[in-house]
Amino acid sequence: ICAVDSCTAQGEPPYSQLLHNMLTNSPGSAGRWEAFNIGVFGYSSAQGLKLFRKEAKQFEPDIATIYFGWNDHWLSGQKPDNIIMAVEMGPVAAKMYGAVNRLRLGQLILGAAAGHSRYTSGIDGELRVPPAEYRSNLKAFIGEIRSVDARPVLITARRGIITEDLVSSRQIKSVEDASRLHDQYVEITRQVAAETKTPLLDAAELFAT
Repeated sequence: ICAVDSCTAQGEPPYSQLLHNMLTNSPGSAGRWEAFNIGVFGYSSAQGLKLFRKEAKQFEPDIATIYFGWNDHWLSGQKPDNIIMAVEMGPVAAKMYGAVNRLRLGQLILGAAAGHSRYTSGIDGELRVPPAEYRSNLKAFIGEIRSVDARPVLITARRGIITEDLVSSRQIKSVEDASRLHDQYVEITRQVAAETKTPLLDAAELFAT
C-alpha cells in the first residue's frame, strides 16, 4: 500500500501502478503481489494517518510506504490540520450537530465552544503540520503499520520547484523559508527512520543530482 499525498496520487500512471506492474511481471517471491495507491491530493501526514487507520488497515498489507513532507509545511491559513480535521461522532450526535450548525447563532456557539475561531488567512496562519507533530505522525504511522504485521518504508520528499506563485497564494512566507522548511522535514524523516529502525528510500538524496 502506498500511503501518501499527491506525490503518489499523481502521474500517468502513478508510481504505485509502475510498482504494481513490476511486482506482477517479476515478483520478488512466490505468490501474487499487488500495489494499491491510497494517495490523496493535498493530504498531509495527519490526514494520511487518519485515512490509514480508518480504511487501509483492513487490507492487511505486507508493506506500506509513507511519503509525506510537502503539504505538511504549507501555511494553513487557519489552525493546524489536527485541529481543523472533522471530529468523529455517532449518527445521533452528528444529526444534532448538523441541525444546530445550519443556524448562524449555532455556528457561533459551536465555533466558540470548540475553539475554532479562524486565524487570519495565509501568512499569519500556522503550518498545517508543525515539525514536532510531523515527527510524531510518522512514528504513529509506523506503529499502525507494524500493528498489522506489515513492514513500513519511509520515503523522503524530493526537492521540487518552489516558486513565487506559492507566496502569492499565501501558502508560504517566502521561497527561502519554504526551502528551509522542506529540508527540515526531509531531515526529520531521516531521523525517524534511524530512530525506529525503519527502511528508508531517500528520494531527496537520490534526485538531488
